[in-house]
Amino acid sequence: MDEQLKLNQELEDSWKMQFIGQYHQTMDSKGRIVLPSTFKEILIHYYGGEVGINTSFEDPDGKLLIVFPLPVLARRLNVIRELMSKNENMRYLFEHYSGSIRGTIDSQGRIVVPQQLRSGRLNKNIVVHGRLDTIVLWDMEYFENKFRPESEELENIKETLRNSGNLDLLF
Repeated sequence: MDEQLKLNQELEDSWKMQFIGQYHQTMDSKGRIVLPSTFKEILIHYYGGEVGINTSFEDPDGKLLIVFPLPVLARRLNVIRELMSKNENMRYLFEHYSGSIRGTIDSQGRIVVPQQLRSGRLNKNIVVHGRLDTIVLWDMEYFENKFRPESEELENIKETLRNSGNLDLLF
């Protein structure tokens, strides 16, 4: 019984470290975005308030930015470095993410997006989107256009969930 309680506590504690939710924020002329209070608390309490900011390797349009707590970025880079011994093409991913720009959360809970990362990517209206161990910054207009699944895509999602017995995930 004690082992089950310990496992439950570990699961509960791990969820306290996760970024979950979607928020609409504005970015000021200096590139500052106020983070949701829960995101700020997680970043400061569990990760020391230091982050790495970069474009997403998977986004061909380059219109979203990823905010990594520094320990999460370091962990991912270590995994990618190990994978490079098996696939030399992983060096592209390693070089991309090792080029992340360091940042911190200021006393007002804001993150500063460097000019070279926001230029041509983010406008004033931003979607701050929690993705478990990272935070994604989207330009709101791009986000709204990108995440409107076509009826065929929606049917494909439903079919996958139906076949896996997880239709309740559709909400």
